[in-house]
Amino acid sequence: MHQSEMLNGTWTLYFGDDDGSILTSAQAAKAKNYRQIEARVPGNVEQDLVRAGIEADPFYADHVLEFEKYEYSSWLFERIFAADNRQEGRRVLLRFGGINTFATIILNGGVIGETANMLIPHSFDITSVIRWHEPNTLAVYIRPAMNQARRMTYSAAARGGEHSD
Repeated sequence: MHQSEMLNGTWTLYFGDDDGSILTSAQAAKAKNYRQIEARVPGNVEQDLVRAGIEADPFYADHVLEFEKYEYSSWLFERIFAADNRQEGRRVLLRFGGINTFATIILNGGVIGETANMLIPHSFDITSVIRWHEPNTLAVYIRPAMNQARRMTYSAAARGGEHSD
């Protein structure tokens, strides 16, 4: 029998300029003077910025242009949760329906996985790192796709060939 615990709902979101480092905690984000707002998961940061009163509705007029500046931002989502200790001794998987796009997943200060594709679900076995009798801190650090793409190398086939005609 499978038991599910949903972590949907309110998370804390920190965001700021990407410098190439990977932040693994709220303390690291605060040390870099990242801004902090509430976020809804599942959801998207654009709507979180609107709810926080930082940006106007992107679906009205040309407000979407105001969001271009965030294409180079890093995002750290954090949530503290308690595990159901009645499940202790069982295998525990952490599942994401989709993370956009390049992310590092951190549980209790340790990296448990990476993602590089938003179009597929991701699962991570956290059996050995989940805390059963004290709070767990889950962080999802999302790197800006624009900067990540610049750091990657591409084969000629991936870049597309030059036309001979």
